[in-house]
Amino acid sequence: MTGNLHWPDDRNSSTPENDLKANIWFARDIGAMAEVLQTEPLLVVAREIDPADPKIQPLPVSPSGIPNDHLQYAITWFSLAVVWLIMTGYYIRRQSKTGKA
Repeated sequence: MTGNLHWPDDRNSSTPENDLKANIWFARDIGAMAEVLQTEPLLVVAREIDPADPKIQPLPVSPSGIPNDHLQYAITWFSLAVVWLIMTGYYIRRQSKTGKA
């Protein structure tokens, strides 16, 4: 089997409780899943299974769908920092001219 190992998701106050009767899990709670399904506490998302089992459908897992927007983020945040510096400079200059705090 070839696949990706998935770590447990952190559960927080906004995470709903799992619906065990409908087999709906709102977080990767590996311990609880393993207990209910009577398996080892390990979650692998299969990409390829050899020999093929018709009952198991592998998921197409690939990093190709993850966009690389780092340049866009850097431009956005540095632009915001420049605008903040200009506004702060304008505010300080205006306050020094009027003498008001």
